Amino acid sequence: MKNNYKLKIIYLLCVVTAAFSSCKKNELAEEKGLANNHHNFAFTGHPIYHVLGYGYDVTGRLANAQSAKLSVLNIDKYISENPALFSLNDDVNDYFEYSYGENVESYSKKLTQKYHLGLDLNFLKVAKLFKTELNASFAKKDSAYAKYVYASVRKMIKQRSMKIYFTKENLINNYLTDQFKSDLVSLSATALVERYGTHVLTDIELGARLDMNYEAQTNNSKREEAATAGASLSVGKIFNVSADITTNSVDANSNFNQRLYYNSVGGDGSKSLIGEIALDNSTLKINIANWQSSCTRDNAALINIGQDGLLSLEDLVSDPVKKQEVKAAVEKYIIDRQMILVPEKYTPSPVGVYYSQGLNVWRYEFNIDNIPYLRDGSWQYKQTYFSAFKVQATGTVPVYEYWAPTTNDCLWDRNANLSSDPYWHFGGIKFYAYATQQPGTVPIYRYYHHRSRRSHFLGPDPGRPYPQNEWTNEGVAFYAFPAQ
Repeated sequence: MKNNYKLKIIYLLCVVTAAFSSCKKNELAEEKGLANNHHNFAFTGHPIYHVLGYGYDVTGRLANAQSAKLSVLNIDKYISENPALFSLNDDVNDYFEYSYGENVESYSKKLTQKYHLGLDLNFLKVAKLFKTELNASFAKKDSAYAKYVYASVRKMIKQRSMKIYFTKENLINNYLTDQFKSDLVSLSATALVERYGTHVLTDIELGARLDMNYEAQTNNSKREEAATAGASLSVGKIFNVSADITTNSVDANSNFNQRLYYNSVGGDGSKSLIGEIALDNSTLKINIANWQSSCTRDNAALINIGQDGLLSLEDLVSDPVKKQEVKAAVEKYIIDRQMILVPEKYTPSPVGVYYSQGLNVWRYEFNIDNIPYLRDGSWQYKQTYFSAFKVQATGTVPVYEYWAPTTNDCLWDRNANLSSDPYWHFGGIKFYAYATQQPGTVPIYRYYHHRSRRSHFLGPDPGRPYPQNEWTNEGVAFYAFPAQ
């Protein structure tokens, strides 16, 4: 504890000397960043506290300074005035982290669940973050085919961690940067999110990291087990690294078309590791010792974010109207930048209907395997009324989902602008269907339960729930193929 306190004192002394020299530099860099690309400024970060207190884009890279934005908090002032609320840990620690998924959507959801994001819980049920990470880690471009499984093994070399403890009110009243306070007034909510990202970093870990990302096709019906087993075997084979994952090697026996993408973060840039390996017939071995030995505190990079280390941008807005606008802008920003899961064929898939008697609400899903709340025993599968597209086939239009946090109701509409109604929260594209009748399609009607004033339902006429006199037919929502 004494050593940690002394380190804090040294840091605070450094702040005094660094503040004068960095102030003008930051002003120049910030001015240049505002005129050009904000990412370039964010790479630099604070000379002492790195990206602590900076904005962060959760649709970008996973725990990577490339996704940091402009500074939101006056971190020098906060730590100077609240030294007891600043935690600094210089213990060096090596460990592994893992992510996996039966497809890219499942993988993205696993990354999303890694953090407490301070977002609406219903929104988090549909949010899939870190699209840029998926693009970079697996050489994708905006979409990925459902036939692939994914897993990542990350070797972490932690050199330092920093965290601030705070109340939102104290940050709002005393520690926002002048630029952020000015932008809160002058910028629209959308522009604010573009400039500062979706969240603010309050708990970061610095050091070095080796990302080893595995992709394969498999004939194994246990797709997640196939992904983790394949990744564990591949990492051990290529890098001679024991990832300490509990797997059964048999689960990887039916994997094929396997690839491993790897890259290092932090350490000596001249010794960095980056590449792609086709695994099925590879005997390649890669020695990471040179890179690993080059990893020091001086060349440490952002490698991890604390589970509670992402403060939602809306939580730093005091004006209730602007706060709601920023909340909606953050949600839309995330939804618009999600990875698209592409089925192997552009064919319609059956949409299952699920009902909660306790809530008196309905849900429509292609697959509930990765939706835990629909498998908690309170939801009952009813049947399938129609088939829709998971991706946009020729002639189809998006059907958007909205939900009401106050009632748990959901609504489905071709209109993308209902989120202006504060009752409804935008949930993104649910599926694709037709706006007009096409050969082989049937009308799908939307019904409203006027008796309870809280429930909506989709189905072919006369597919409305019983008793029918309690439901109002609101007309054709879209056209889809009959249940298959």
